[in-house]
Amino acid sequence: MKIGVTIEPFEGIPAGHLVPFAHAISLDHIEINVNIMPGIEEVLEKLGKLTTTFHMPIYFVEGYGPGTKGKKYEKKLSEIISFINKYHKDLNMLYTLAHPPESDDETIELLLERLQQINTPIILENIPWQKDDEFIAFYNNAKDVLGKQLAGHAIDAAHRFLTYHEDWLNVPKELIKDIVYVHLQDTSKKQDDHLPLGQGEMPYKDFLRFLKKNGYKGVINQEIKPKGLDLVCIMDSCLEILKIVNKARFLRLKAKYTILTPILKRKINKAAETMKS
Repeated sequence: MKIGVTIEPFEGIPAGHLVPFAHAISLDHIEINVNIMPGIEEVLEKLGKLTTTFHMPIYFVEGYGPGTKGKKYEKKLSEIISFINKYHKDLNMLYTLAHPPESDDETIELLLERLQQINTPIILENIPWQKDDEFIAFYNNAKDVLGKQLAGHAIDAAHRFLTYHEDWLNVPKELIKDIVYVHLQDTSKKQDDHLPLGQGEMPYKDFLRFLKKNGYKGVINQEIKPKGLDLVCIMDSCLEILKIVNKARFLRLKAKYTILTPILKRKINKAAETMKS
């Protein structure tokens, strides 16, 4: 099983400056997005054996998605697709991840047409407040169009929790068998807060037990946004996962993190000060 975290530029600190911290805390994987594209050379220089997943633009974040209509975004999306196809091998890229259309400005047809142009396996993620039957219809349509290029389902735990609250772990069997990737973060019941584990209302331990029960062995990527660049929160969040899915690794990393914490705090503070000056 791979444990990862999303990395992108943060308050003036380039993504390439942050990749070494993923190595330092013994992560296996990082998720990246359009924001790393300008600094790709430094990311590649620091990447090492980390694997990656590229998250396509999100309509409610970037203002457009891979299924967005209109010439205004054709060039942007073409550049993103060309970027993935150029760098996917150098980035040790496992997957390109996309959401279903989230607005009237997007169509399923355009989304799938653009995903077919990408030279990586594709995974599709459930979105908040979209019911299972609607997502399954979309997912099965994508299967028909993408064929073997569709590697499976990226299950977002917080999105399920926001959608169903009480019955969120009643995942349809046809989706369970296709899960190849996990997004994990804590959240309230009202919005997708992207909190480190333990800082929200979601019973994430139940979700981790659900994964373990179903024999999941893929990537667990944390889409978390701690206040400031709080590495301690990130490390604690990693330990919360490993405590349930891999007790031996949990014990090893807990000992390592105890030694590393003061060192990493100094390094991240220095990186932030360097960028400010």
